[in-house]
Amino acid sequence: MRVVMWLGPAVLLWVLLAILARVPSTWAATATSALFIAALPLTYLAAVGAVVHTRARPRVAVMRAVALTLGLLLALAMLELAAAARIVHWDLIARVLRGEEQHYVPDPDLGFRHTPSIREIARQRSDVEEAWGLPASRLDRTTSTFDRRGYRNPIEIQRADIVVIGDSYAEGDYVSDDEVASRLLQARLGRPVANLGVAGYGTAQELVVLKGDAMALAPHVVMWFFFEGNDLYNDHYFD
Repeated sequence: MRVVMWLGPAVLLWVLLAILARVPSTWAATATSALFIAALPLTYLAAVGAVVHTRARPRVAVMRAVALTLGLLLALAMLELAAAARIVHWDLIARVLRGEEQHYVPDPDLGFRHTPSIREIARQRSDVEEAWGLPASRLDRTTSTFDRRGYRNPIEIQRADIVVIGDSYAEGDYVSDDEVASRLLQARLGRPVANLGVAGYGTAQELVVLKGDAMALAPHVVMWFFFEGNDLYNDHYFD
């Protein structure tokens, strides 16, 4: 009964969180985030309380729980300080541990860009598969070629009549070089088309691309892809 008294409210809290997370509204999304942040430490305290009240020597159990908690807080603080001091990038480390190859490099104006002059042949994973650590559902391998500036062009382009800028839709993420929209457009029009789209870019970064790399190609037409799903969020991250 003591375990139920301690863990019961925590279970109800997570049930409420699961229900609230499925409500399609902005207020529900905000409440879900706040409730999730509160649920983590409350669940930990509930678990500690349940353990302490089932031990024959509760005082010793409390001391051990306090020592464990202080150790966890110290470890988290050290991890956060390392990230804040830019000593390590935990997301990149996690990707390496999962065996994911990194094809981005820092850029002083854009934050990041693709590694120049690389060619990748791999089984691509969708955003959902990457987020949940699922294996690739595509059985075939795609070829992705990037030019010396890190853009998705199989050959170097010095001048283009048409320039395409945008995010992953423009870059052609998840498809091979010959399936990218810019390549199909070039084949149909018979005119040079440069692909300057980069997955993960928002409109602020794309504006930098437009003023710099795109205008250097002296295009007649610029096709600017916009995705309302995350482009403005990407602008916030970039700022």
